[in-house]
Amino acid sequence: MTKTLSARRVEIAWPDLGITVTAELGDRNPELADALWESLPYQSLQGHGLVAGQHLYHVAPIPSLVHLAASYRMADRREAPDGTVFCSALQHLGIKYGTVTEPMPASPVGRIRPEDMPALSEAGHAVWDSVYATKKPVPVEVRGAGMEGGHSIPRLTAADPDANHLLHDVYAETERIWLSEPLELADLHRGWIPASWLTTARKSSRSRRSRQDRKRWVKAGFRPSSLATAVWRNCVRGRKLRDGPAHPFVRQR
Repeated sequence: MTKTLSARRVEIAWPDLGITVTAELGDRNPELADALWESLPYQSLQGHGLVAGQHLYHVAPIPSLVHLAASYRMADRREAPDGTVFCSALQHLGIKYGTVTEPMPASPVGRIRPEDMPALSEAGHAVWDSVYATKKPVPVEVRGAGMEGGHSIPRLTAADPDANHLLHDVYAETERIWLSEPLELADLHRGWIPASWLTTARKSSRSRRSRQDRKRWVKAGFRPSSLATAVWRNCVRGRKLRDGPAHPFVRQR
């Protein structure tokens, strides 16, 4: 630790948005604050809570967050002042920038400076728009205030050769996909699915649904008639007939 906790300031920047805010690390969770400080600088992809309210978070390349014990935990993060910065065992760096609706214990490590709160709110709304509407990734960089940026992911090692080889593979894959969208998932993320997949899935779904529906209604005492069967089959295929019984089967008399 090269600086006292009160002297350590962290810049959180969203280059694509042209926004940078500064957080001052506090002394309520010195171990977590140390882990954050010693990991700087790093980059990640910014996320936003979907149902929790105005809460930013991103995955931080700080493996020790998984097992470090917090000295202080708030019972409910909703009560934290806006601008509070958290570290969690999910390996997340989170920032509350407004109303949060989800009650959850949380471990604060610092707070955004009051003069940066308007910029933080602007960043939060822009990231929400990205997550909810545009789907355009928003990179984030975390660095010491006044220091150069950059990025690195720690590489863990093990004494056992097999375990060490596994850790190397995990590290290589993490490096590959940390900031860049995996090519094998890119089309799925955009909703682009090969037509052959859809055709196969639809046929399987229709066939399965068709058999299940027929068995259910026959078990209930209904017998298909020719007209009712035609209506039923066309309903399964997504078509509608102008006339015909409202029910796909007619009761046996």
